[in-house]
Amino acid sequence: GGQQFGNFHNYYSFNPVDERIQFLQDRISIKEIIAYNHKNNKKDIFLLDIGCNEGDLSFSFFEMISTMVKQIDENMKVKLIGMDLDTVLIERANQKNTRKEEVQFLHGNIMEAGTIDHLLQQRNEGNATQERFDIVTCFSTTMWIHLNHGDDGLNNFLEILQNISRMIILEPQPWHCYTNAIKRHKKLGKETHPLFTSLAIRNNVVEHIEKKIVEHERFKLKAELGETQWKRKVLWYVLNEDT
Repeated sequence: GGQQFGNFHNYYSFNPVDERIQFLQDRISIKEIIAYNHKNNKKDIFLLDIGCNEGDLSFSFFEMISTMVKQIDENMKVKLIGMDLDTVLIERANQKNTRKEEVQFLHGNIMEAGTIDHLLQQRNEGNATQERFDIVTCFSTTMWIHLNHGDDGLNNFLEILQNISRMIILEPQPWHCYTNAIKRHKKLGKETHPLFTSLAIRNNVVEHIEKKIVEHERFKLKAELGETQWKRKVLWYVLNEDT
């Protein structure tokens, strides 16, 4: 499974959670978010993980942020929404979820109309105010959006990210991941990505993503947090008005 949208059903067996958590834990700071929340009388920190698979990494990230928050403000709560377009993976995530009051896993496709409004309503407990998520994470998902929605789809997704986040942690796949995925599909006799040949954003895809997120100066790159064993950079961006 997972050849079309990257929704692999054994994902964490070949992409371990600990590797990402390790350099996130060592490098990111949430002091700005807590300071912003204090200033604006906000009691909760909201996390969103796009393409959460069966939730292992989302949950570890939630626990890591919760620990960081407690060290600064014991009264502030952390809440997480994980979203994936695969119903089986979301079912598994919900079965494993031991913190249902703070963590929820939802089935949905970020690229479909109405999904963002639905997410923001969940985040705001029914209020439709356009309040951003404090941290949005997106690990190894950009390639699948690009392959299934083309160059315009990728650009639209990057725009969505900027519209709903205060902080973005992004792990985009470089071009060699695309060519490997296509080779893998051909071996299986599958032609799952007809848009592949029409993509204009190719070898420079990571650079394109990096430029796109900072081009309107709404966000700035705070740090490159590290590189995974698959040679993928993990990038940390913050909304300029928070700094």
